[in-house]
Amino acid sequence: MKNHIMFIFLGAALLYTSTAAAVSITYEEGTIWYIDSVVCAGTYGDDMEGMEVSVTFSDGTMETAVWQSLGSGSGGAFGNNWSLQVENGSTYPNSSHFSPWAFESDTAITSLTLDAGSGDFVFDGTRTYASNPILYPSTPNSGSGWPFEFADLLSESLFDSSTLATYSNAVALVGTAPVDDLYRTLTIEPNLSSWTGPMSFTFSADTDTVNPAPVPEPASMILMGTGLAGLTALRRRSKKKTGRKTELLDI
Repeated sequence: MKNHIMFIFLGAALLYTSTAAAVSITYEEGTIWYIDSVVCAGTYGDDMEGMEVSVTFSDGTMETAVWQSLGSGSGGAFGNNWSLQVENGSTYPNSSHFSPWAFESDTAITSLTLDAGSGDFVFDGTRTYASNPILYPSTPNSGSGWPFEFADLLSESLFDSSTLATYSNAVALVGTAPVDDLYRTLTIEPNLSSWTGPMSFTFSADTDTVNPAPVPEPASMILMGTGLAGLTALRRRSKKKTGRKTELLDI
């Protein structure tokens, strides 16, 4: 499953002229991640502790940092001369407490990957509307969602049409199929045409806190183990009997 959506952003400011910028957003089902429930929509910066953030630099090197809670609605991941933060607010743009994601690096990057599941939350990457659940389906309690977009005109102006945001590894409630609104992973691949060194940008990407499904040992695995043990014992008995017959024949 793969949908393709194009968002066009136009902007201008007093000190510079913004050219048309475009972000291509792709949705890939990937490996489905099952959860028990969505706890709340609009996660705050300090709720995402444990998320793994991976950065690939223009020289091909890569570094991963784990998101930390900084208290008072703030959190961030901090690597070697780079950081990603949400300060004192919610990731949902329509919230009165909204705070954008802010990325900074001393070196140009080719990709930024966020594994929300490792922090027990998910990305709500599509806009849905409770007034029309058939046309705009939504996972229960996940809210309306908000897909990736740049959060300010300056960030928009630095990106061109090859900028790609990919939502992958769809999320579903246990016993159901994905609704295609929630995803575990978000990867942002900025175009480097505007950068030769340090880079920074802000963006919006809604998240929801979830209860992951427990992963007990499947009953089938227990049965398989029991079956294998039985086959092994049977094989040993068979070998013993075969050995006795051979001895008699030798006599």
